[in-house]
Formats: sequence, C-alpha cells, structure tokens
Amino acid sequence: MKITASMIATTGALALLAGCGPKAADKTDATTANAAAPAMAMPAPGAAQAGKTVKGVGEVTAIDAAAGKITLKHEAIPEAGWPAMTMAFTAAPPIVAKARVGEKVAFDLKLGAVGGEVTAINPR
Repeated sequence: MKITASMIATTGALALLAGCGPKAADKTDATTANAAAPAMAMPAPGAAQAGKTVKGVGEVTAIDAAAGKITLKHEAIPEAGWPAMTMAFTAAPPIVAKARVGEKVAFDLKLGAVGGEVTAINPR
C-alpha cells in the first residue's frame, strides 16, 4: 500500500511540474506582453563589453516616455552574447519620441554593466 500511495504522489507532482516548462511561458498574446508587464531583466554583458556599441534588430513592443524606456522584442545579439528576447532599454528622449509600438527596427545599443542604452533607432 505504501508503494502505491508513493507512486500516486510522485505521478501527481510530475504532472504539475509538466505545466511549468518553456511552453507555458510562450502562451502570452501580444496584448498581454505589451501591457504594463515588466520586461525581462537585462543580462549583464560583462565588464569586458561595457561601453561597447552593438547593433540589433527587432520590434518595438512598448514605450514608457516618462521613464525613458523602450521595450524591444529583439533577435539574438551575438556581439553581446544575448539570445533573442524581449527586454526594456533606456533611451534618450529624442530616441523614445522617434519609436513607434509595432514598428520593426534596427538599433544601436551601448552595453552597460547591466543591460544597455539604445543610442539610435531606425525603421526597417
């Protein structure tokens, strides 16, 4: 009887954990992703790359002019060692004003100790 109860408990726990994989994280629609949800924390490029400017491409998913932030769903940025992801970056007011949600863009990114700053953005 102890073996059966233990097997049932283990099977139940495994079933619950199955819903926690990467597929569960992929089930957000565009409206949810563009809402006031925080973007991913920016990976640190490392001290050796801080100050380096790299190029990226992606799509503007959110703009917070008051905070001076642009959220980009960008492709991988190999020069920074970053995979494709969605994240918020700081940007100067003229760059924030130039960005449009939903627009596909090419951008320059100055790497910092953590994350980076968009220094140029242009429609693709």
